[in-house]
Amino acid sequence: MTTHSNDKDESCTIYNSTPKDLKLLGNKLNKGELVIVPTETVYGIAGNLFDKNAIENIYKIKKRPITNPLIVHCLGYYDALSLIKLNELENSIFSSLIKKFSPGPITYLVKSSDIIPSYINNNSGYIAIRFPKNKVFRDLIQYAGVPLCAPSANLSNKTSSTCLEHVYNYFEHKTINIINDNNYICEHGIESTIIKIEDNILTVMRPGAILIADLNTFIESYNKTNKSIILKEYSNETICPGQFKLHYSPKKPVYILKLIHFNSSQLEFPIDLKKITHKYLESIVLIDFNSLGFKYKDKFLGYVDLSKSGDIKEAMFNLYNVFHQTDTIECSRVLIYDFSFLKNTESIWDKIVKASGGKILSIPLELMN
Repeated sequence: MTTHSNDKDESCTIYNSTPKDLKLLGNKLNKGELVIVPTETVYGIAGNLFDKNAIENIYKIKKRPITNPLIVHCLGYYDALSLIKLNELENSIFSSLIKKFSPGPITYLVKSSDIIPSYINNNSGYIAIRFPKNKVFRDLIQYAGVPLCAPSANLSNKTSSTCLEHVYNYFEHKTINIINDNNYICEHGIESTIIKIEDNILTVMRPGAILIADLNTFIESYNKTNKSIILKEYSNETICPGQFKLHYSPKKPVYILKLIHFNSSQLEFPIDLKKITHKYLESIVLIDFNSLGFKYKDKFLGYVDLSKSGDIKEAMFNLYNVFHQTDTIECSRVLIYDFSFLKNTESIWDKIVKASGGKILSIPLELMN
């Protein structure tokens, strides 16, 4: 165990992922302390589900709106039974989804049992529950002996943390426990997919690491031998995390870049306007995907492609790290090339829209030449 010290009164405490340290941290969780823990999605701030002060401290340290519910993490199906209230059909779907996707990056939003405190779910009557795959997190839950609430380890609305460096930048000067699992980098690098189960309807509440295509494949298989499941996309109900309009944002303003055609032989842009456009772009970082905007890369201060080959899971893994990198660059803003029209981009595009607040910057192609 090592301690980060600084000139301030507060400092984080760093622990290794050894059984000895994890057992100690399990005891700390039972005493109401918070622990920043690696997961396969993003780093999380864990607190004891049944300790109101601990949960209030999670909201306080993240500066998270109290109306934004938390995800509860436990080890498996049987651990969840006392936390949820399902009918027979919902239980069949729930258990089948678990067999297919859990443990892993998927969260189930279901009706909660009476033992769930109202401060967890904003009195919604639902609980968001997940079974993490990351071994360190699972061991921590086991040592704590209680379900753990664990939202992402970042300040509210800011970019999620996918490595220790990100965590330190947010919390190095806070009184909190942090697990260093050999400088672990999150496997998926993006939040879990949240799906609501209500009767035979599955609703995508938050796109994430499990793609819509993955869910459709599951439904096709399930419907061959069971009552048909209907998949709905998407819902903006504020009974689960990730529903605020502005979320996941880096420090610099983010815009979605749309290059548009005027298609007018009558219109000719003045040379001065082209020069102004080029000068404007020289202070901007462009984030691309599948090399769609590659031919314009030299017009920008910086250029990065989330996946040159168009691999959406590679892009999801890279997105938050690129956002964090832009925080260290002297640039005026960040543009993300519009690739929303491509197949299977729903999950990453959800993060991009929320990071930008949906703001769009349209530039005529005639001004880019």
